[in-house]
Formats: sequence, C-alpha cells, structure tokens
Amino acid sequence: LWGLEAAVGLPASSSAMALAETRVFEAPAALLVQGLGRARVTDLCMRQALIHLNTLQAEATCNALHLVPQRLAKWLARLHRANRAKEIRLTQAEIAQLMGVQRTAVNGAVRLLQDSATVRCSRGRIIIQDVGTLMRSGCGCPL
Repeated sequence: LWGLEAAVGLPASSSAMALAETRVFEAPAALLVQGLGRARVTDLCMRQALIHLNTLQAEATCNALHLVPQRLAKWLARLHRANRAKEIRLTQAEIAQLMGVQRTAVNGAVRLLQDSATVRCSRGRIIIQDVGTLMRSGCGCPL
C-alpha cells in the first residue's frame, strides 16, 4: 500500500518506482479510515513500517556481506520472479541507482553473467537466459 501513512495524518512518500507489472487503485485516505476505522488503519501502517524496516535491515546486511555480482544476480532473480518474464527492462544505470552502486560496477557484474551465458544484454534490456544459474550465482539472501 503506497501512501497509507496519509490516512493517519503522516506525510506521504512523494514517489515510487514500480519494478514489476503493477496495477494501481487510488482511494482517498478518509474513505479508508471511514471503512476500516482509524485503529485498523494505524495497525496496518505499523505492520507495513515494520516490514519495511526488516527489509531495509536485510538489504543493508546483504550490501555489507556480498559483492556486486552476487547482489546483481539476486536482484535480477527477484525481478524475474516478480514479473514472471525473462526480460528486465531497466538500464544498467537504473539498476546501479537501485542497488546504490556505480554503473561501472553493474557493467562488470553484467559482463560476468553474460560470459557464463546467464543473461544477454541489449539497450535498456537484460534478457535472462538461464534462471537456474542466475539463482545459483546470487548471494543466497532471501528474494
């Protein structure tokens, strides 16, 4: 749920980037509070915040422990799983920004995956050729 915090009077996040096929349904925060009650909406906000914090903690641990090629393989496997598609439509610069690394690091990691025939790249697209090898190349952190 994006912007749920607005239903309990907190400032809503200003932007989001969908990395998988996404359907968006918009509803006024007041309608949500009216339908579910303020206590239930507050509970949902707290649960979502805890999930977000746990995810950030897991990603920070992964970033500290694993090299860019392992993390990239995990990211591509995650995007493949979310999209159920073999083609990821992101540039290496966009992936670098999402991973918090330099584009040159992503370029080198992609080259390793291409050399092992795991992926193939063309402008703004990474085509997954071998999902099994991609999964094994990843760091093993939860998808």
